[in-house]
Amino acid sequence: MSAAASLRSCWRALTEPSLIRRLVLAQALLLVLVWTVLSVLLMLEFQRDTSELASARHDAVLAVAKPLLDRPAALHEALARIDLARRLEGQLPDEPRWRVNMMVWQGPALLFMSPGLRAPIVQTALDRIENVMADGERWRALTQRDAAGDLRVTLAISDEPGRGMLTLASHGLLVLPLLISAPLLILPAWGALQLALRPWRRLSDEVAGRGMGDLAPLAFQPRHRELQPLARGVDSLLKNVRDGLARERSFIDDAAHELRTPVAAMRVHVEALHSLDRPGAMAERLEALVRCSDRASRLVEQMLALVRADGQPELGAQRVAVDKVLRERLGDLAGLARARGVELDLDAPDPVPLWAEGQALASLIDNLVDNAIKYSPAGGVVRVRAHLDRGRAAVIDVSDEGPGIPLAWRARVFDRFVRAPDQSVSGSGLGLAIVAAVARRHGGTIACEDTGEGRGLRVRVTLPGIPPAGRG
Repeated sequence: MSAAASLRSCWRALTEPSLIRRLVLAQALLLVLVWTVLSVLLMLEFQRDTSELASARHDAVLAVAKPLLDRPAALHEALARIDLARRLEGQLPDEPRWRVNMMVWQGPALLFMSPGLRAPIVQTALDRIENVMADGERWRALTQRDAAGDLRVTLAISDEPGRGMLTLASHGLLVLPLLISAPLLILPAWGALQLALRPWRRLSDEVAGRGMGDLAPLAFQPRHRELQPLARGVDSLLKNVRDGLARERSFIDDAAHELRTPVAAMRVHVEALHSLDRPGAMAERLEALVRCSDRASRLVEQMLALVRADGQPELGAQRVAVDKVLRERLGDLAGLARARGVELDLDAPDPVPLWAEGQALASLIDNLVDNAIKYSPAGGVVRVRAHLDRGRAAVIDVSDEGPGIPLAWRARVFDRFVRAPDQSVSGSGLGLAIVAAVARRHGGTIACEDTGEGRGLRVRVTLPGIPPAGRG
């Protein structure tokens, strides 16, 4: 497969609607939403938390700073270490909005201020937490002093949740954990959905694997509450189709049998009139009546053949020799071929064994050859060939020299009462439908194709043959 074809295949797989992908994306979006809500809640909780401003922290700084007031360098180093140690307890140690900031005063002089602050946070009140504005930002600050009242320590944390969220986002700490954890959450979710949807796939595979004639209830009956209505709906649909087909077959069977008697009686009366002396015009009308009677009889026989071909699912098959049946049926059809000036040519030199219903196989051959004779021109040849392919399937080819069937209609002509347009020969549209029904009943296939000679049509029927170690 070329690179372009691979890319197209991948693009189709990505853009094709998928229920599993939809569920996984829904879970991913839910994960992002929950993550965002939790982040906001954590930020708000952080803003409300005042434990970082506890008095014990002030006392510790005062206890360290007071003995070192006369040694400024040592004092600054000690306070810087205390501040760094506290900043390293959390994330973003160099970001003032995301840490506790410290300032130490001696009278009006600022002895120490946490690095990163652009301006000192000055609190006028002592021993209580209050909101303070410094350099355009809000802070919560608590200031305490020593017993002498000259040394003061101020601890402050940001009071702006929005800026705190932007700080986290700018450093990737809001999105990065989500990106790291998403594959670890989405992949198991995808696998869990694949496992959870196994009953759905099993049900869909059974429905997709059904053939046209398999209308039995579903073998797989899911126990899952979500799938039970679907399985019941499919079974109900199959039952309705079975009942409809049974009514249709019963109607056609009854109608065909009921029509047999009046059609036969009409023919008897027409033939009786035909033997009497009659004027020329009446003779022509009687000839037309005879042809109509023949056509009606043919239609009735085809309807009965179609009912039999679509009948009971049990196949009463026996071992038959296709080559022998072909010779018998072509012998019976030779008179019809001669009347139309068509030659029959049989090519079946080797035995072609098959498990089939003899009457159904004869009906298949009769309709195929009769159809080919009917559409062949005078002087044409209908070629019938039978052989075993490499898979030991029986193949029957019937070719004519008629007008053929347009490519767009070749799949439809196997439906009942469907005929290709612009046909000069009259017909009922049941012949190929009977052939297709018999082929399906035997587990075979049927197809129309060109003969390769510029005109005509070849109808190929393939039926499962008898394996070398098979029955019989």
